[in-house]
Amino acid sequence: MDNLKNKMTEILKNKNTSIVIYFKLNNKEIVFADINKNVLPEIMISYRNEINRSIVDNSEITLCKLSLADSRNNVLYEYDFTEKSEPFVDFETMIKKGSKIDIFSFSDNKLSDINAIIAKIHNSENQMYFYSKIYSLNIVKRSKFLKLINSANGFNKFDEELILLTGKFDFFRIDKLNYVKNLEVLEKNYNFHSVIKERTSRDFKTIIDKHLLVDDEILSIYLNKTISRSRKFIKMINSSKVIKNNISNENIINFIQNNQKLKSKLKISEKEKKIELQSDKSCEFFIKLLDDDFLKSTLTNEEYDAIDKNNM
Repeated sequence: MDNLKNKMTEILKNKNTSIVIYFKLNNKEIVFADINKNVLPEIMISYRNEINRSIVDNSEITLCKLSLADSRNNVLYEYDFTEKSEPFVDFETMIKKGSKIDIFSFSDNKLSDINAIIAKIHNSENQMYFYSKIYSLNIVKRSKFLKLINSANGFNKFDEELILLTGKFDFFRIDKLNYVKNLEVLEKNYNFHSVIKERTSRDFKTIIDKHLLVDDEILSIYLNKTISRSRKFIKMINSSKVIKNNISNENIINFIQNNQKLKSKLKISEKEKKIELQSDKSCEFFIKLLDDDFLKSTLTNEEYDAIDKNNM
């Protein structure tokens, strides 16, 4: 996390750093926003303030791989999925096109056609891209309500659309790495569920190869019922010390049979010496088992269900 903060600070403090604004349209086209050069420094201040407030000066924020996402709050996620997803493909599109990006034209488009704002903060050595999803709240539209503005002769009617640039952002890219600041926006707006499903299907081979279950299909059906289950499964596969350390099936079975909580939740087939999943609840406990959530205190001999674990 410190490396990321230091890199951002280095770029923001460079006197040659400037900002450029682009719009992502509803038709998926990315266009350049031709903003008056006298206004850009004010926009830069908005982004700098938000970057410092939410990341650089935020002593509570932690950095985590997106595949390891859990229930912790105040987390910045590094996008570590090989599967492509919006909005990160937009960053790559911008980099490839370079200066060959068309200019936003009011003769061809309206402000309501804008789907997202992309800010490029850069100097000759480095660049950062910040992406924010646009909602109706960001666009002040024409309406039946009168909007008054200051003019030379007092107040006058203002009947144009406005777009609000606040400096806030949901995702960003720096040093070829993509980061998620607002996971909810990613899940609700960018078809991230299909990425999750694809990754779940790929990671499930680990379970099949383990030969630990009587019927793998029962777990597969359980996982595909909800996205939250798939996410927990991906997190488990990528963090499980049980899998990474190649703990034998025999040791896993013995652990179940000697754990007061698990032995009543996970049935062991005496014939096959495998785990026989029989319900959604048993599938849930199986994932917890592989994630090593069932811990025992060496001090009190008490057994705990620990979801969030940090190595010491």
